[in-house]
Amino acid sequence: MNNNREEKTFKTFEEQIEGLKRKNLKFKNERFALNILKRVNYYSFINAYKENFLDSNYRKTNPNDPDEMYKDNVFFENIFWLYYFNSEMRNNLLKYIFIAESNIKTKLAYYFCEKYKTDNNAYQNVNNFNYIPELRKTINYLVQKLNRTINRQSNIQGSRINHYTTNYNTVPLWVLMPQLDFGTTAYFFKCSKKDIQSKIAKNMKFEFIEENSEFNNEYIFTGEALSDIIFFMNSFRNICAHNERLYDHRFITNDINNFIVHEHYRLNFNYGLFDLILVLKFFTTSLEYRALNSLLAHSLAFLSENVDESDFLKILSKMKFPRNWKEILEIEEEFQHMKELYKNQ
Repeated sequence: MNNNREEKTFKTFEEQIEGLKRKNLKFKNERFALNILKRVNYYSFINAYKENFLDSNYRKTNPNDPDEMYKDNVFFENIFWLYYFNSEMRNNLLKYIFIAESNIKTKLAYYFCEKYKTDNNAYQNVNNFNYIPELRKTINYLVQKLNRTINRQSNIQGSRINHYTTNYNTVPLWVLMPQLDFGTTAYFFKCSKKDIQSKIAKNMKFEFIEENSEFNNEYIFTGEALSDIIFFMNSFRNICAHNERLYDHRFITNDINNFIVHEHYRLNFNYGLFDLILVLKFFTTSLEYRALNSLLAHSLAFLSENVDESDFLKILSKMKFPRNWKEILEIEEEFQHMKELYKNQ
């Protein structure tokens, strides 16, 4: 065993609290902390959210010293409220990612079926996709996965696919599409022929500018850009759906350069949470987007009142928020109002 590392053995909830005290963590209410530790996994909570509150200058000098130490005047409650904030952000954003996902799936099914309107099984033919050499392996796998989804769902009594396979011996894409996960949908769009991608991109751009007249119609929004954005959104959807740490998540697989929302705000795409918030504007109505930003204002105001200002700024930085984030999201007044309410509670 490595004697320079703390031994990882079972600890009671009370022993977990004592161990945190050894690391200089303070407690405003130990009963509150005990109840939290009984309900929230220590690893998913403390280990996942402690980073912002640790003393980066601490170095252990003796083998029995803790491996890490918290900064002075950091409380258990500070870590918990960051965990709570992250949970609220996950729940809020997942709702609007679902809205974006439905928008994309609806248009993808519509324009694919419009092109192959005489063949309900067109998606089972690899030649109806962009079957170029670099996509062939992906398309082959995609079609196999679509067929597996149909086979699996057709055995579930009462399912839509069971109804269609039993009564019509075919499953139109508009019936299958809602059963696909967002990752499969992303690959379906990527592998679709260019004319289908272009129609969807143009339609989304038209709807977006119709909802947001301040945006310039000259911006180009291509099918390639939309494909990258779908994969970007899906990475955050997976984080949200699996209850993982969201606020500092980044997705950097794709090279997203020229996107209409970021062109408007003259921002670089940093692949962080703030980019996701702006991207969702493109897939939602003005009313839906205002509702999302109102929820964000409440969550951010709550966090700002429950952690030190320096920690709040670090968290904003990890979320890739620019300095004028309140102005861009148009929530400055609501944010300040909510801060006053939380301050007085």
